[in-house]
Amino acid sequence: MPKENSKKELKVLILEDVSSDAELVKLSLTDFDYLCHFEVCSSKNSFSTQINLFKPDIVLSDFNLPGFNGLAALSQLREHDNLTPFIFVTGTLTEENAVEAIRQGVTDFILKKNLGHLPAAVLRAMREKKHKMDKQEALSRLEASEKRFAALVQEGSDLIGVLDIEANYLFVSKSSERILGIKPEVFVGKNAFDFIHPDDEAFVRQKFSALTANKRVLIGPFRFKNNKGDWRWIETIATNTLEEAAIKGIIVNSRDITDKIEREEALRLSNERYRLASLATKDIIYDWKLDNNQVTRMGDGINRLFGYAQDDLQSDPKFWEQHVHPEDKEVAYEKLQAALNTVTESYCEHEYRFQKADGSFAWVYDKGYIVRDKTGKASRLVGALRDVTEQKNQLAQKELVAFLRREIGTPGPFKQAAINLLKLVTDFSGLEVGELWLTAVDDTRLNLVAHFGRSRKSEALYPSAYQNYSFGQDEGLPGKVWASRSISVWRNLTSNDDFQRRKEATEAGLTIAYGTPILYGQKVIGVFIFFDRGEHHSFTDLSNVLSTIGTQLGPDIQRKKLEEELNSFFELSTDILAIAGTDGFYKKVNPAFSRILGYSQEEILTIPYLNLIHPEDRKKTISELTILESGMPTHNFEIRYTTKDNKEIWLSWSSTPLPEQNLMYAVGKDITEKKKTEKALRESLYQLKTAQQIAKLGYWTHDFKTNEPKWAEEMFMIWEQDPAKWKPTFNNLKQTVHHEDQKKLLGLNLTKLEGLRRNSKEYRIETPSGETKWISEIITVYNDENGQPQKMDGVAQDITERKKLELLYREIGQLAKVGAWELDLVEQNLFWSSITKEIHEVAYDFTPHLDRAIDFYKAGKSRDTITRCVNMAIESGIAFDVELQVVTAKGNERWVRAIGKPELINNKCVRLVGSFQDIHARKVAEEERKEILESITDGLFAVDKTWKVIFWNTAASQMLGVAKSEEIVGQELWAEVPALKKSRFYQQAHHVLEKQQPFVAVEEFKSRKRWFEISLFPKFGGLSVYFKDITKETEQQQQILKIKKNLDTTINSTNDLIFSIDANMRLISANRAFRDRLKAGFNAEIKEGYPITLASVGREAMDKWKKHLARALTGEQFTVTEEDAVGGQTYYSLVSFNPFIENGLCTGVACFVKDVTERTIHLNAIEEQNQRLRDIAWMQSHVVRAPVARIMGLVDLVSSDSSTNEDKTKLLQYIDLSARELDEIIRDITAKTAKIDPLSGKN
Repeated sequence: MPKENSKKELKVLILEDVSSDAELVKLSLTDFDYLCHFEVCSSKNSFSTQINLFKPDIVLSDFNLPGFNGLAALSQLREHDNLTPFIFVTGTLTEENAVEAIRQGVTDFILKKNLGHLPAAVLRAMREKKHKMDKQEALSRLEASEKRFAALVQEGSDLIGVLDIEANYLFVSKSSERILGIKPEVFVGKNAFDFIHPDDEAFVRQKFSALTANKRVLIGPFRFKNNKGDWRWIETIATNTLEEAAIKGIIVNSRDITDKIEREEALRLSNERYRLASLATKDIIYDWKLDNNQVTRMGDGINRLFGYAQDDLQSDPKFWEQHVHPEDKEVAYEKLQAALNTVTESYCEHEYRFQKADGSFAWVYDKGYIVRDKTGKASRLVGALRDVTEQKNQLAQKELVAFLRREIGTPGPFKQAAINLLKLVTDFSGLEVGELWLTAVDDTRLNLVAHFGRSRKSEALYPSAYQNYSFGQDEGLPGKVWASRSISVWRNLTSNDDFQRRKEATEAGLTIAYGTPILYGQKVIGVFIFFDRGEHHSFTDLSNVLSTIGTQLGPDIQRKKLEEELNSFFELSTDILAIAGTDGFYKKVNPAFSRILGYSQEEILTIPYLNLIHPEDRKKTISELTILESGMPTHNFEIRYTTKDNKEIWLSWSSTPLPEQNLMYAVGKDITEKKKTEKALRESLYQLKTAQQIAKLGYWTHDFKTNEPKWAEEMFMIWEQDPAKWKPTFNNLKQTVHHEDQKKLLGLNLTKLEGLRRNSKEYRIETPSGETKWISEIITVYNDENGQPQKMDGVAQDITERKKLELLYREIGQLAKVGAWELDLVEQNLFWSSITKEIHEVAYDFTPHLDRAIDFYKAGKSRDTITRCVNMAIESGIAFDVELQVVTAKGNERWVRAIGKPELINNKCVRLVGSFQDIHARKVAEEERKEILESITDGLFAVDKTWKVIFWNTAASQMLGVAKSEEIVGQELWAEVPALKKSRFYQQAHHVLEKQQPFVAVEEFKSRKRWFEISLFPKFGGLSVYFKDITKETEQQQQILKIKKNLDTTINSTNDLIFSIDANMRLISANRAFRDRLKAGFNAEIKEGYPITLASVGREAMDKWKKHLARALTGEQFTVTEEDAVGGQTYYSLVSFNPFIENGLCTGVACFVKDVTERTIHLNAIEEQNQRLRDIAWMQSHVVRAPVARIMGLVDLVSSDSSTNEDKTKLLQYIDLSARELDEIIRDITAKTAKIDPLSGKN
């Protein structure tokens, strides 16, 4: 008889709705201590039936079932059976459900992932059942014997108590002190619920109340308080013995199961963590019976991962063997057989490729547990398959990226490295052709830099006649990938209209293309394009590969690209670039170094670098090298070198050490010409000092921190003081100032400097020789960040001779009919000069008053205007300058110009001063001029600063199609001619009015279908606008512009400025370099057909170019050197003017501008100093020449008078003689200044 029949029989009821799970449960109890008989049910009705008919020894139940659940089943069982073990075998169980199950008397929990634990749990449950049955039998015997009961109660390990019907303690065993730390007498008289946890009280009361209908009730587990206030888990069996005369109470037998509860909770948490981990894996669990080669219980993983149904395995015993990759089959089965045949081996694990239902292969990791019989022979293999394709692919991709990075990092040309890179990728992926496209320097285009094909047939994709290997963003496949920043796929290339190389792709047999961006940070620096002859078998894997190389190779490609660019920069740089070693030799130099020194690069590397340095500079070079060797960089270290032909040159070095490599990186600049210029400048400074002495100019400074003034030598010469004996302190300076001028000299009182930045003043001084001198001084104050004065400096000039001439000029002012007036607001006095009274035709002794003075102005506009101006000057400190009409005391109307300027003290006007001029004759002439302007056929109008029209001729009305001149004058321009406000004229007019600079523009008025050339001129605080109809000329110019476009490609390929203009300064064509120069220098842009205006190049450049243009338009071809300021720097250009000659006439000029700044700047530095000297002399001579001319004219006037007044004649003779002597002195100064030669230092 088989051994299994000697086992005890065990009836197992399985409550499970998934048949495969039920089979797994049966399987786990196959080799077991009991001979199991199974019944399976899946519903409430079938469960009830089996409980009654089958009478199971144990129930194994899932938790969740359709229309039913494990808790309900447990409750149903416990209604009549508290002993039959009930174990949950479930996939998941929440903490709340677990607690409720324990309350209802569940025996144990087993997760389906841990079915290996089920046999032990069943054994434990059966032992507990037997224990409970034995315990019940013992309790029965205990009830029969009061003595035995008392002995058991007092000495037992459980806590025994007797309660009344209200749950008050009548008796407690001595074990209470051992179990809970509370003596029995403490319980007696107290209610049991006083010790039960509040959260468990309702549950325990419910169970306790069941004793009225049941003899015995299992209560628990629940929490019970011990002597320390801690909660212990208690399980209690309550027996109703109220009818027993010997007891008359309810016996409660309680056991402390705290340790068990804690263990179960820890086990539950552990099982839950294991369950969650199992849900996250892609493993396939299998059970392979080796005796019949049957694989069972694969679950749905075989379908989820590989696409096969469970029936596929069961219908074909060789299914698994047939789907292992041919290259892996032999090795895989050898490892398997070796493990199965080795008795000591319990596990077998290996990796191989397994074919999926779609034909592709997946890498799997196979680990199985070998089940052996008593002889050691393998009978079953229970294992798990894990899809590790992604890990394998990631590893392969990492290895590929590592290979690619090594290839890119290999020294050599970038293009060859790129070809090698493409070869590696195509070999790895099986793709046919690879291309690398990189962005241009300006990031506007993608250019093809390398390509590789795995077969000669792929070369058909690159015919020699095809030239379009450059795309902009969103153009072609490379441009689309660039724009989308993501992988793109183009299928059916031979019929794709967007693919320009359709014909070539057909010849090469290529049908599909993949594109992926190359990223460097967030920037797309290029694109990979790959071609193939058909769809790739796994687009997902290919996408991962392309995405990986696109994102991870970006920094390497950028670095390689930069290395090549830097190497090119190193070779092409005009500055000296060198790498030197601490051993005294250069390690690498660029061609510029070789060119400057005259040695070959090989010679320089073999000569110790100290031997190349001028002997006098070697000592300081060694000191500088010491600094570098300490790890500190050096900057602008200037030393001399000796060239191969023994010439001396100056080089300026900036160096950075790399101590860990024993190297020094250095950048040098040839400053030989700069040194020569500095020497010339020093000589020029000496000459400038001489010129200052001639011009009587002096310079001084004052430091407020040290309170020390410093005067230049020329200052002492002007003051006629000895520097050794006299110090220029404020007190000493005050003593030299004329007593009438001391109050207005701010410099004598430091407290008045607060808030001052720059101030100029004129005052008189008394010299030790007794001479009174006039001084003109400009003072500049420098404040710190808190606004406190820190330093001030000034320039003082002796202007005595000029002031003498100004006194005479005042007398001459009477001839110009310019009078003066002054209103003292403090004393309320109004002063009129004699000329002012003469203009008003009042008596010499007339005393003016403000109200009476205003009444002289013509009623209406003139009187209202002067009233408003005077009030604004007094109230707001605003000066005025107006032209108005007055009615003289004799009733004559006259035009006058009234100028007023307020004087403020503490921001309050205390005085108004001004002039009054008779302009009647000029105004009459202006009216006549107006009539003349009205006759002009071109448009002409004028506005004041408030945009009110003050003149408008008939031609303007006709050309612009607006109201007549008499209707528009006095109105606002923009309201009357709204078309002007909508055009560029609006901004141009505001710009001219603000900057007070003329401007010429060409404007198209579409509503009139006409082109106008508009000239704007600032005039008398407003604008004069002249416009001419140039429609015909513009249309001709537009025709010319069409022709010039053919020249753009050629002229934009050079850095030289190339442009052409017509006879009206209109731009015909210009290359990019010219436009960039305008943008950088003047922030201007000019379109073809529009004139080069003041706004685009400035007044100075405009005048200069007009002059050159006039010369070129004569047909002369010539070249000049020009100087321009662009972006704060000065540039010198060699400009060639080449006239266009058509039918014997010059119609325009082509200009070619070449940058010669470096060659010219050294010469100009010296010439600039010379020009300063000439300017000083010229300025001084012309400052006094005009007054001299006026004096001489006055002399002629007086000399022609028939008067014989002897004193007057002598005075005039004296003026004439002094003026001629002063003129001779000025001529002598100019002559001496012109002889200064800054290059030779000779005079």
